[in-house]
Amino acid sequence: MNDKVRFDERRSEAWRAAIVEHARTSSASGRGGRRALIVALVVAAVAVSGGGVAFALSARLEQPAVVASTTPTPIERDTPNVTLTPAPTPSEDSTAIARQNAEQACRALASALDSNGNILSADAWLAALDSAGQSAAVAAKLSSSFAGLDTAVSTLSQTQLPGPSATDSEKNAYWDAYLPVATECSSLGVVLPTD
Repeated sequence: MNDKVRFDERRSEAWRAAIVEHARTSSASGRGGRRALIVALVVAAVAVSGGGVAFALSARLEQPAVVASTTPTPIERDTPNVTLTPAPTPSEDSTAIARQNAEQACRALASALDSNGNILSADAWLAALDSAGQSAAVAAKLSSSFAGLDTAVSTLSQTQLPGPSATDSEKNAYWDAYLPVATECSSLGVVLPTD
């Protein structure tokens, strides 16, 4: 990559010629011509330099006049009217969608286990657990009948995954957190190994 700035000589020459021509034709107009020349120079500088410096320098060129007001304008703020809407009753559609989310949570966990129920990898399990947590939370929001699955998955994700040198009590603690998830999933028709 070349870090040197390259200028297009033809473009620069064209801008110079346009500025000079403009200055010649509008020099008779006095102060307005001078302002037009300054504006043209600023525009040329913006085009050539990429805009940064020339724009900053031109910020003070034309400042609008400030009109003083004798009375301050009051600030009107709307105060929102809070109306509580009753929670919609669960329909068959929301219950079906909740069940699909609950099943998806269980399938996510099953995908991270081999046929013997062993975790494929810690990363795969944690990703599946995160996905299952999101799906179970949506299911519980849509239908309270899936709150048990949501709670079980949440408890499992908060339980420390035992490593290769884990003690029996650490493994048992994880098993105790896993078993309710497997039970909830089996009621949905998704079997998580418990042997």
